[in-house]
Amino acid sequence: MDEPAATSRRPRGRRWILGFIAAVPLLALAIRWSECITPPAVANTKTRALPEARQPYPDGTEMTSTQTPAGETLRGLWVPAEPNAPVVLHLLGSGGSCADPLLHLAETARRLRDLGYASLFLDYTGVGNSTGTRSTRNLAGDARAMFDAAVARAGTERRVVIRALSLGTIATASLLRDGARPGALVLLAPVRGRDVAVRFAAEVFGRAASLAAWALLAPVHDAELADALQLGASRPLLVVRPADEPLADADWLAQIEAVTHARGGRFAVRAGDHFRLGVESTELFVPEELAFFTEGIPWGPRRDAATRRELRLDWALGPAAADLPPEPAAQRRVLDDPAGAIPLDLLESSALVGRRIRRLTPFHINLYNASDHVELALPGYANRYRTAVSVTLSNGIGVRQRQDFDALFDRVVERGYAGDDALRVTVRIILKSLGIPDRVRSSPDAPPIVEAWEDGAWQQVLPKPAG
Repeated sequence: MDEPAATSRRPRGRRWILGFIAAVPLLALAIRWSECITPPAVANTKTRALPEARQPYPDGTEMTSTQTPAGETLRGLWVPAEPNAPVVLHLLGSGGSCADPLLHLAETARRLRDLGYASLFLDYTGVGNSTGTRSTRNLAGDARAMFDAAVARAGTERRVVIRALSLGTIATASLLRDGARPGALVLLAPVRGRDVAVRFAAEVFGRAASLAAWALLAPVHDAELADALQLGASRPLLVVRPADEPLADADWLAQIEAVTHARGGRFAVRAGDHFRLGVESTELFVPEELAFFTEGIPWGPRRDAATRRELRLDWALGPAAADLPPEPAAQRRVLDDPAGAIPLDLLESSALVGRRIRRLTPFHINLYNASDHVELALPGYANRYRTAVSVTLSNGIGVRQRQDFDALFDRVVERGYAGDDALRVTVRIILKSLGIPDRVRSSPDAPPIVEAWEDGAWQQVLPKPAG
């Protein structure tokens, strides 16, 4: 009776040994992956020294620092605005730094200053110019030190606006749970500390990595954003999530949306995934944010309707090309057209892609001159060609963004434009979003002609010249 039992144990033992041997390389890979995820749930990034990083920021920007409860020094930049201006505290995403030349946070700071808001950027422990070792264990202490520094600048926490991206929304949950009461909240691409590292592993390294992550990685933080948002008095709130969100559970996002609406906040969904929204919001305001800062914060700096429109135009059009036409600069701001005014909101949406193309010209695919823009805007061509932009984030993830001209043309038609008028308005939106000055020449006996300023001269682009 003993022999069968002994026989049955040997195969199980051999299977266990073989399984252990097979698991060794997987375990090694898992450990390697874990080093890439925790940290960086708080990631490192390539940055410049603060004196150099400060240069593209608005005049008056100062280097600043604060101490964490653990004794580390968080370093960053302070961008003042008008006297007694509210302070926007930027809680950045993983690997985010105000000294990262790829993020263009100087643009965001400049726009906020134009709206009457000061900005405070401080890097997490061990990131950028801050001291210490990166760790998710520092996140709560870092957030508290940053918030206290913002309150000291603003005079009261009710004059602080938290603008949090991705990992920063976890830090925000920690702050709210621990009693912080900022005057307003902007949450971009919110994620959940309980499972974001595992979801990141699955998205970037594959399902096998996520299984290892479940076993090896602790949660980034246990503060629950949905619960934290319900704490304290109501405050202006904007939440923007991507339509395709691999780093957060759909049911959890629906819960965040429900809480946001219950508190009278604004909730928006933008096309693209988590990484695309991250790129958009660290380079520029997304349009929902611009509306929130100009209209959605009752106690914030007030701007009349004409000024708000001018600020929206300034944001959407951006600086023109260096080779300006010999005409008043104000002309390029005119949105009037023989068919009616160009829709400003469509220009804003297009500008998110267009301005990135201008910045990332080495990654600019297919489009190099206005004639190409016109041809690609023609119905049918957009099925073969797109404006494509590739961006490599500081954590090594590549983001590719496309501008769909068919969709833009359809949206113009939905606004009541038809035929040649619809094509002309579409083309002018594309040109303006890329910072290319344009003009329309009209005559009673000929269709309007669109010209673009290129190579030091006005070039006809529509109707497309023969040949």
